[in-house]
Amino acid sequence: MEEPLDEQPLHQRLLKIHIEVAARSQRPS
Repeated sequence: MEEPLDEQPLHQRLLKIHIEVAARSQRPS
C-alpha cells in the first residue's frame, strides 16, 4: 500500500490555508 504523493502536497496546502485563516480570524480587521 503506497500512499499517493498527491495527498501530501494537498494536505500541506490545506494546513497552510487553515493557518492563514486562523491568523486572519485572530487578528481584528
